[in-house]
Amino acid sequence: MAMERLRSFEDALTGIGVALEAARAERQGGAQDILLTLITSMFDILKTQFMSELTAIRTELEGLKMDQATIVSQADHIDRLETYTRRQCILIHGVPETAAVTEDDCMQYAVNMIRERLAVNIPLDRIDRAPTDWARCVKWVRTHAPAPSSSKCCATTTSELCSLTKRN
Repeated sequence: MAMERLRSFEDALTGIGVALEAARAERQGGAQDILLTLITSMFDILKTQFMSELTAIRTELEGLKMDQATIVSQADHIDRLETYTRRQCILIHGVPETAAVTEDDCMQYAVNMIRERLAVNIPLDRIDRAPTDWARCVKWVRTHAPAPSSSKCCATTTSELCSLTKRN
């Protein structure tokens, strides 16, 4: 819409500029001087409107560019956060809702499943959180001290868990 207004202003300026040139070429007497003055004043008015509209559009464009930079920055930040989450979590799909109704149930189900299927003993207190409403993410907190182990060592990160499962 703004570009259409700019084009109409440009067309009007072009038309008035042509009329001014024609009036200057035919300038002969008093009546022509009045017409030239009238056309010149109309041209100045349109030129002023055009410049103010152009300034407003440039200001709006700068605001949009700043908004775009903010969005790109936020998208990069979200991507970094998601990458951190993916590195620190194990996603367990297919947990039956009847088996994990509360967060504690979900965490216990995850601990049992990891113990049974991967032969890795992870104590329940090593799990930071396990939301029950999205993908059953199990996250270990690095600040906790490792739990005493029997024959297996306790994994503190996802990469350690993968390393343990490859060795066993």
